[in-house]
Amino acid sequence: MKLRSFRVRNYRCIDDSGEAPVEHIKALVGKNESGKTSILKALHKFNPATPEPFNGLKEFPRRRFHEYEDKATVVELKVSLDHDEMDELAQIDPRLAEVSGASVTRDYAGRYAVELLPDIQTPSPNLKGVFPLLIQLRGTIDRLDDTTLGREGGVRWKLLDALSRVGTGIAEETDLSNASSSREAFIRQLQEIQVLLEKSTDEGSKKTIRDIVRLILNTIDWPNIDTRINKYIVEKLPVFVYFENYAILSGRIHLPSFVERFIAGELNPEENTARMLLSFLKLDPEKLVKLGTHEGKSSQEVQEAFDTRALMVDRAALSVSGLLADIWQQRKARLDLAIDGEYLRLWVADADGSRVELEQSSKGFQWFLSFYIVFMMESLQGKDTVLLLDEPGLHLHPAAQKDLLRVLGKLSEKNQVIYSTHSPFMIDLDHIDTISVLAETPKGTKISEPTKTTDKTALFPLQAALGYALSRGLYTGQYSLLVENITDLWILSTISQHFRESSHGSIDDDIVITPSGGGQKSALFATMLSGQNMGVSVLLDSDVEGISVKKQLIESPIARETNVLFVNDATQESGRVMELEDLLPPSLYLKFVNDAYSGELGKNRLGNEALAKDVQIRRYVEAELEKRGVSFSRFRVARQIMNDLPNIPFSQFPPEFVQNMERLFSYINRIKPEHTAQPIIARSSRHSSLRAIFSRSRS
Repeated sequence: MKLRSFRVRNYRCIDDSGEAPVEHIKALVGKNESGKTSILKALHKFNPATPEPFNGLKEFPRRRFHEYEDKATVVELKVSLDHDEMDELAQIDPRLAEVSGASVTRDYAGRYAVELLPDIQTPSPNLKGVFPLLIQLRGTIDRLDDTTLGREGGVRWKLLDALSRVGTGIAEETDLSNASSSREAFIRQLQEIQVLLEKSTDEGSKKTIRDIVRLILNTIDWPNIDTRINKYIVEKLPVFVYFENYAILSGRIHLPSFVERFIAGELNPEENTARMLLSFLKLDPEKLVKLGTHEGKSSQEVQEAFDTRALMVDRAALSVSGLLADIWQQRKARLDLAIDGEYLRLWVADADGSRVELEQSSKGFQWFLSFYIVFMMESLQGKDTVLLLDEPGLHLHPAAQKDLLRVLGKLSEKNQVIYSTHSPFMIDLDHIDTISVLAETPKGTKISEPTKTTDKTALFPLQAALGYALSRGLYTGQYSLLVENITDLWILSTISQHFRESSHGSIDDDIVITPSGGGQKSALFATMLSGQNMGVSVLLDSDVEGISVKKQLIESPIARETNVLFVNDATQESGRVMELEDLLPPSLYLKFVNDAYSGELGKNRLGNEALAKDVQIRRYVEAELEKRGVSFSRFRVARQIMNDLPNIPFSQFPPEFVQNMERLFSYINRIKPEHTAQPIIARSSRHSSLRAIFSRSRS
């Protein structure tokens, strides 16, 4: 069973967080006191690995405590069932075969409530409710093959006679789910049908009749069936592991004290982590203590016990030595284990063999090791696990945080991960859909997508993460045009420069063109920049992704003023899917392709005879080159355009192309509050500085 989404209500600073979707991993970003820890705490108590009940007196929002009641919902989860779980539900009742998930809530009293997804409508447990099934039962009995001669003959008529007595003397509205004489009579009447049915040899109809009778019995017994369903779902819920419950592992474990507190159930968080380590190493602390005592042993027996204990620890040390090989790449190090009197000691050995106690290693290393041991053991308990981490890697170097992010991604392949962070190095910009922002509102903490948040300060970690991607393109410009990829920048800049040199409309010089790396990232970039009071235009391909991104930006409270353009706006063909390359005349674009691939194509140059009107030129070229065994590179053609287009006399461009590009440039320039025509300085393309720069880059 996998977590699909969560929602927290009536918990500390949260009245209603709103629903937050979860796939494999979820990052919660927000400023201090925004409710990140509260979200994680509430989720953990929903179904913790170690029982920990909700405390309404301490955890219900104080400003609303007059509203408190123990039936107040704290957490609602939506979960997805796997195929085996769906099959097991269908075995409880065939009508559950289409159920693929469930919505489960838990209140302050600790009670779970389950709603199936999609919800199924069950008939009322009375004669009126089961009447359609009785009609269906009669139809099946009517079709029963009763042609067999002999003792088995006449079964169909006996079944119909028995069916006619079902419900006799019972009012339509009588609730048959409760113990009563009516319920007993109804069940006896159905049992008579089941007994008679065994005399039939029509196996196909017998099975159908049995299934219908089963559905009727399940319907009048639905309260018990419903209880079984709820129990099954609750038992299958993923377990939540909150790392704060386990302290950083100590390098020294005093075994007698540890065993004493373990037996009494009084381990502190630090010892809990040690318990996890010993469990992973399959070391029995009680046995180690007994082997280390002298009482009742001869000197030879003492020596043998000590040797046995040392051998146990040495073997465990071999298991732990390779533990960090795949997860810690900051420094070559291995773990070592040793027994020292009543103490079990953990050392960190460098590549040169020198050892230091665990406490003398970095805080980041200690945290990383402790976290990994805990999660590794909790996730081996045979149930789906959701790991909850509050500010993971706080003591880690940024490079180590990247390692941690990689490890979390690997762990999330089998177990889901939800973590909070302030660090830009713990944000995966390649998977923006995994990020949620927590913002404070007058109605408490809310969870939202980054592009829809109204809390600019909550976006600071995202802004820092985006800074790396934006640093080369944005500089200090007040106006920015976001395009989807680097080839859009190359082509658009080249065309604009050539138009400007020919005294035609172009993109204003103070608008900086920046590639975002894709349509979805354009939405996030636009939100970030708009939040910093920068003028932003976004140029999108007019495909499905582009339409989705535009919708996000229109709905964004911060970025709704963003000037969002589709490539096909230049042609005023709103229904056509277009990329920037499609604005070039097809014959001209194919010329650049043929020149770029002249070595591979030779005289077998591409033409546009087979190019359909609505097919994107880049897709057409890619397919045609593939037929010739040539791999297409968008970047290679774009570089050819940068180098060759400035040499084409402006007069040779088709009027429609010039008109489309000037229209697009005009739309882009509207980003500025008062757009005024910039002075044009005509230059010969022979001395184009842009051409010179790109020509050098070609080599």
